[in-house]
Amino acid sequence: MKKARSLPDEDSMFRAFTRIREGTAVAESAMEADFGLVSGFCEALRRVTGGSPRGAREQHALRVEQVPSPLGPLIVAGDKDAVWLVEFGDRRMLERQFAALRKRSGVEFFPGQTEPMRLLDDELAAYFAGDLTRFTTPLRFPGTPHQERVWRALADVPYGTTRTYGELARRTGRPSAARAVARAVGDNRLAVVLPCHRVVGADGRLTGYAGGLWRKRCLLALESGRDPGSV
Repeated sequence: MKKARSLPDEDSMFRAFTRIREGTAVAESAMEADFGLVSGFCEALRRVTGGSPRGAREQHALRVEQVPSPLGPLIVAGDKDAVWLVEFGDRRMLERQFAALRKRSGVEFFPGQTEPMRLLDDELAAYFAGDLTRFTTPLRFPGTPHQERVWRALADVPYGTTRTYGELARRTGRPSAARAVARAVGDNRLAVVLPCHRVVGADGRLTGYAGGLWRKRCLLALESGRDPGSV
């Protein structure tokens, strides 16, 4: 009886997925991924992507890793050009954020790391050590035109300061749209890096942080020079 071959590892799957995305024939990609049978490759690819090799040509592969932080593990996703997602691992909306990226940008996710993700790892470590006040890692944050305006405005809120939702609305050119701005802030996929923790209520109170208000307090304490462990 012929022994069944085991499926290739995730790196092989990622390389094969990328080759298909670049236009390589399915059979050639299967051999490169060390699949004995094209049918086995197709079956595994369907399990990973929810679709067929033909559909993979329409998708974009992102690597995903878990990064430790003093406030709990962060899930980071990116490609060779930019980081697309940074979320606390216990955030309730994490699956929704992955689904939103799949729907909007046709991406799929594989374990691993890219150069922008390596850069962000170093910058996050420096940030939590109090040695970095502005991230330089290339970012991608696809969304609606309104969301992207809000997220760009978030990126401009200086380290160690706060803005109200109303102030942020004025900066996006929609002074009466504070609630819509608040929704877009809540949909931010780049926690810490796009600093939604720096947005507060009209009275200065801490509100609406998807990662948990305790984390918001800690991040603001860190940026004000206080010990985050004391809040």
